[in-house]
Amino acid sequence: SSFRHSVDVLLQRSLSGDLYVSTPESENQRIRGSISAAVLTKLQAIPGVTRLSHVRQVEIRSSFGPVELIVMKPPLELSKRPPLIEGIIGDAWLQFDRGKRILISEPYALRNKISMGQSLGLYTDKGIQQFIIGGIVQDYRSYRGMIFIHRNLYNRNWVDPDVSGIGIYINSDINIETVRKAAQGIIQDYPGAIIHSNKEILDESLAIFDRTFTIIDVLRFLAIGVAFFGVFSALLAFQLERIKEIAILRATGLTVREVWVVSGTHTGLIGLMSGLFAIPLGLILAWILIHIINRIAFGWSMDILIPYKVLFEGVLLAIVAAVLAAVYPAWRMSTISPAQALREE
Repeated sequence: SSFRHSVDVLLQRSLSGDLYVSTPESENQRIRGSISAAVLTKLQAIPGVTRLSHVRQVEIRSSFGPVELIVMKPPLELSKRPPLIEGIIGDAWLQFDRGKRILISEPYALRNKISMGQSLGLYTDKGIQQFIIGGIVQDYRSYRGMIFIHRNLYNRNWVDPDVSGIGIYINSDINIETVRKAAQGIIQDYPGAIIHSNKEILDESLAIFDRTFTIIDVLRFLAIGVAFFGVFSALLAFQLERIKEIAILRATGLTVREVWVVSGTHTGLIGLMSGLFAIPLGLILAWILIHIINRIAFGWSMDILIPYKVLFEGVLLAIVAAVLAAVYPAWRMSTISPAQALREE
């Protein structure tokens, strides 16, 4: 839940345009898709288009080996840019827009043990150049990591005017489908280039995420089953061991109805306690997985989302399993005489 929530928030911030043009390669996280920069002028001329943003994905060599370079001309609003893990938001993006700093993704920083303020050597068309890291960006696209550079700084060091993806921002009074048809006519000379709306990309991205983590749902149901039968079997054995004690209570006047009440209340309280103890233990385990295991394995950080409904269901599961564990011992004690039970013991 925390991972899905973090991805959703990141997508909401990053997908600020109304329409997006992409090449098949960049859509599948490859890096050779190209659209001529001349297309930008044509798209900007479509009635209703207020501005464009664009990216270029290329693989270059750095002082730490091959790395994917994301060339950006981002939207002006800081709230519509990827969040920063390290760095002052306004200053880091200002230095980035001025072409004085580059940004790196969190996995790249952790994997190569570099941080904000250090210099990074990149092999450009003019030879190896040193670039200062202005901040660390939250990004989940690659566990290897990425480097982000502004288009203006990229143009000063590489000869590559093409783009891999374009964001189209449309006036709110204009019909999106009208602009989409006009843009489709412009990009038809680029085989495989496609146009998606903001909502289509967001929905498809989350659908892919959910399909990828379907196995987690299976594991969750297995865990629920193990937990249920663990509580059930443990408390069933515990109640069967109390038959002699309950037989003595029956001999001193405990009614059949009261046997059911005593057994159900006793195991129910134990189930409630186990469910309540599971909450802090589960939260501690989640914190370890998110902030330690996940960062070591993938280099990704995320916010913890506490699903209170799941916590309630966990406590309810423990109570139900515990109460059901009392059914058979209570039924057995209600059908045999106290003398027979004491004789068996």
